[in-house]
Amino acid sequence: MITIDPPHAIEAEENLLSCCLLDGAGVVAQCVAASVGPESFYLFSHGVIFQCVVALSARREPIDVSTVAEELRTRGQLDSVGGYPFLTQVSSRLPTTLHAGFFIEKIVDLAKQRRLQSSLAGATEAAKRTGTWREIWDFVEPHLQAVRDTAADTRQRSLADITAQAVCWRLRPDERLATATPWPGWDRVAGTPRGGELIVIAGRPGTGKTTFAGCIAHDAAARGQIAAFFSLEMSGEELVDRFALRRAGRKGIGNDRHANAIVAEQIEAIGAMQALRLYESQDAASITQIEATCRLLAAAPGRLAAVVIDYLQLVTPPADTKREVREQQVAAMSRRFKLLARAIGCPVFLCAQLNRESEKDERRPRTSDLRESGAIEQDADRCWLLYRPKPKPGEALPSEDANEIEVMLYQAKCRNGPAGIEAMLRFHRATFNFLAE
Repeated sequence: MITIDPPHAIEAEENLLSCCLLDGAGVVAQCVAASVGPESFYLFSHGVIFQCVVALSARREPIDVSTVAEELRTRGQLDSVGGYPFLTQVSSRLPTTLHAGFFIEKIVDLAKQRRLQSSLAGATEAAKRTGTWREIWDFVEPHLQAVRDTAADTRQRSLADITAQAVCWRLRPDERLATATPWPGWDRVAGTPRGGELIVIAGRPGTGKTTFAGCIAHDAAARGQIAAFFSLEMSGEELVDRFALRRAGRKGIGNDRHANAIVAEQIEAIGAMQALRLYESQDAASITQIEATCRLLAAAPGRLAAVVIDYLQLVTPPADTKREVREQQVAAMSRRFKLLARAIGCPVFLCAQLNRESEKDERRPRTSDLRESGAIEQDADRCWLLYRPKPKPGEALPSEDANEIEVMLYQAKCRNGPAGIEAMLRFHRATFNFLAE
């Protein structure tokens, strides 16, 4: 029987280690940001060396052949990796760290391929078992879950890994994954959405929750970043038409032949946007379906930059909570969406509804006004509330069918930044667009 070695590249591994020995702090920061760990290396000895490099970097100690050799000697691992001569040989492979990013990408890709092959092989073997369909599925499902998690960094991180990542974020904030909104001024004061954040966008009907979230997803996709929009209320055709009207602007207003031709042209342009993924209710009815789709998108080439779910109260709760009261079902879903955001490493924008209390009391909404469960506020990293401000003295409230209204965007909660920030936006209903004043 012919045995085929798993995909690997020994030379690329040694070249990356050489880069680490040339510029430890900088290259290690890139590695940590890309979720490179000791298990990413095909050769165990290379993983051991890399682990020592990360430990030195976390302690802010110099990284070179001597310090790495001493660290390995202290751990009793120097001889097992080839000793001082091997470290010297590796350190002299490259004169510069110019191509470190290429080596990192290659090693990460090959590690994912190995994990993918292993998971698929495990699923195939599990499927050969005898028993009922439920019994077989119970054996196969963990392997399929591992396939979905291939791109996620699910390894148990050491303190050295965590501190190295924290140092990278502190000293090189631009390297931290972020997804800009269409409103740069808002990002400057409220903070750009970061990977792993659960951002709840809530408002009463008519305040433009879907349009607001759609602007974020559309702009991310226009930049070439993958954005997923899960619509449980509107059809895909309705969403695409809204995006097209936003792109067309005032030229697309009206139902005449010229305006329709402009909007149709923009619809075709949206169809060519490979980074925009739309999922209708039949593809996103349950939280399990949404989780599986997001994990697959995260495992695919390209960075998943934004996930929009419109909206929480329409998602079918987990099967194991069907006997629970509604508040507990919503709480279970909000918690799973928070865990999903961390697992896929991109911001998840979760639309939700506000109750009528703020309207009855004629006040600014609060996070306690979120419908059906206080757990939404607890799990969210940020809460963005959309509401129509009270008119100034002497001014009349715009009619409900006005083409343009003022909407206040209020950051009521921010786990890692300022709260209590407001910004006035103008909601152009005819073009489905939000503009900052």
